[in-house]
Amino acid sequence: MEGQKHIILVTDGVPTSCNGLLGVYPAQPFGFYYNPYFQRLSQQAALRQAERCRLRDITISAICIDRDQHVDREFCKHLSRIGKGRPYFLRDERDLLRTTLQEYNLVRNQ
Repeated sequence: MEGQKHIILVTDGVPTSCNGLLGVYPAQPFGFYYNPYFQRLSQQAALRQAERCRLRDITISAICIDRDQHVDREFCKHLSRIGKGRPYFLRDERDLLRTTLQEYNLVRNQ
């Protein structure tokens, strides 16, 4: 669609939107990212951003490199659903280019 704005988000599936809080709550980086409290804050912040994008007619699809036990698949699905896009889960980063081009062509041909 002409003039449509679409974000193709490449992610590790770990929401880290509130990483600015590291200065306020000192912690080891991995402990911070995987702490349930901070993850929930990060999820909420990312979902609010997705909602703001939708209000501006910007769609979002998430491509998640899914090789870690900390990947939050439901979060990636939810983010894509709010963004009126599609979630993708890749086990091999070599599929990233193909998947990105596939998503680009899907959006472009709508």
